[in-house]
Amino acid sequence: SSYSEVNYVYHNKKINWVLGGDLVTDGLNVPYPLNYFGYNYTTIGGFIQITYKASNWFSLETGLRLDYNTPAPVNKSNGVFVLPRINGLFKIGNHLTSRLGGGLGYKMPTLFSDQTEEQEYRDIQPVIISNLKAEQSYGLNGDVNYRDAIGDAVVNINQLFFYTRVDHPLLLLNDVYVNSPGNLRSSGAETNLKLFIDNLGIYLGYTYTDTKLQANNVATAEPLIPKNRLSADVTYEVENDFRAGIEGFYNSQQLLSDGTTGRGFWTFGLLV
Repeated sequence: SSYSEVNYVYHNKKINWVLGGDLVTDGLNVPYPLNYFGYNYTTIGGFIQITYKASNWFSLETGLRLDYNTPAPVNKSNGVFVLPRINGLFKIGNHLTSRLGGGLGYKMPTLFSDQTEEQEYRDIQPVIISNLKAEQSYGLNGDVNYRDAIGDAVVNINQLFFYTRVDHPLLLLNDVYVNSPGNLRSSGAETNLKLFIDNLGIYLGYTYTDTKLQANNVATAEPLIPKNRLSADVTYEVENDFRAGIEGFYNSQQLLSDGTTGRGFWTFGLLV
């Protein structure tokens, strides 16, 4: 795989913008007898991003991206995707900020997913781009961020809300990839707390995600996505010298690919 980019940046007190283009290639060569898993993708893209500071309390960020993909999927026979996005940033006092935005995205069909990894790619049929549709997404998100110093401590609290709809989601049915006739809808919230006291850092996070596949007027839960996730870590760092910590993650019960429900579990780690 490779990535190349060229861009031009302009900025002044009121407006900043970036204009550029990029080239992305991705290929997989698999030895016989699994050589049918091999693929080659090429994406040529152009983009522009503009940030306008309208006042001391409001900034507007807009962007537009144009991608040309080969090979092309069924729903975009010319391989072209147009992807606008917009964000508004509000400064509410010295310690509180908020952001609201949305945009479009896409994902080309690919062999790799949680289900194929779970099967260790046994009996999986090859992905033929020209027979499948690319997944196309529509997203909205908003967050509120609070940051302040309390004595020797710095506190940062962020509350995020999100909603995403994905059309033509790729499903693995009987070891063959197909596009669903419906859409995948995901909504939820994420809460993060960061506390810094001298060389000590503490992080706590919670994420709630509700993901359902809507097809033929029926909503079904999407497998391998836990509704509740917790994360926490504590680190001690001496700048440019030493860093150590402990971290933990909890995933709640989740629907498995075979229709059963997996139990919740914890994962712990040490870092030095």
